[in-house]
Amino acid sequence: MGKIYLLSSMIIPIPFEYKSAMVVVEEVSVEGARAILEGGFVSAVGHEATARFLSRVLGLEVRPSREAVFLYEGDVAIVIQFGERIQGVELGEDEVERLFKEGKARLLKIAVSRLGSKE
Repeated sequence: MGKIYLLSSMIIPIPFEYKSAMVVVEEVSVEGARAILEGGFVSAVGHEATARFLSRVLGLEVRPSREAVFLYEGDVAIVIQFGERIQGVELGEDEVERLFKEGKARLLKIAVSRLGSKE
């Protein structure tokens, strides 16, 4: 396995120089996400409240970071996906928890299996 990332938005950041990518996206439980992350990960969770919520739920230290990441072959990202667009406002930790409990937020695993040809 390549690098492991934790992201706070449903993006698939493929390196710009590649023309295509094959990825697998699947929902993952909190326990499944924790098992993937507990060996170490790079946090790219941009909002502090979301980082605090994920820290508490996953039982792992999640530091807020706006680090840009790109996924390469073999890399895996755990992502919190929100079922509705959050418009220009940073959610508080209680709001993130409410959305998660109501099924309006979930965890996904994104695995990059292959990158296509370079430009």
